Amino acid sequence: MSTNSHIGLWNEESNRIDYIYCHWDGYPDWNGKILTEFYSDTNKVRELISHGDLSSLRSNINPKTDKHSFDTPEDDVCTFYHRDRGEPLEIRYDHGIDEFLDVNYAYLWTGKEWRFFCEGSEIKNMFQRLSDGIELKESQNFRKLDVVRDNVKYIYEIHFDCSGKFLSDRLYHADTNLVTSRELLKKIRKEAKKFLTGTLGNKTYSYPSLK
Repeated sequence: MSTNSHIGLWNEESNRIDYIYCHWDGYPDWNGKILTEFYSDTNKVRELISHGDLSSLRSNINPKTDKHSFDTPEDDVCTFYHRDRGEPLEIRYDHGIDEFLDVNYAYLWTGKEWRFFCEGSEIKNMFQRLSDGIELKESQNFRKLDVVRDNVKYIYEIHFDCSGKFLSDRLYHADTNLVTSRELLKKIRKEAKKFLTGTLGNKTYSYPSLK
């Protein structure tokens, strides 16, 4: 299951937010960290948005070779629906704020810093500093378990929104960070469920019966 996000830039001249959609890995300790480390510059953000909606955000916008494609992307290169799969260019504009916030996570470049909004937050007109939200703790909305199966070590991660609603989970090899098969994820998910349901701090986290 994907964790969707919007990545936007405040357009002062037009009094609006120019933004794009990103399908995968929208949580702060992935997309948020990439934005902070590699896109904390207005021109770089504009270039990113100019390519339209993303499948995956990475540290580099442009590939180094002509072998890059949507299905076989270069390491650390963004995958765009328009450039890499030939779909219509999609750039979104919001003169208000509701459409921009209608997503799991919304990231806004103010011209000076990144701010983010998490689905489920009570106050929609207030963004947190992204630098304050990248290191997610277990007492907030991210949990991780070490899993050993057939003498192979895996890491199982699960992400919730700010209200405790399930967003996504994934299972990957501890040594290589490669994501495992869907079949193995389903098996591990059943075993991990009893450790990942309950109350943390003052929030109740619900872990759904996913198939």
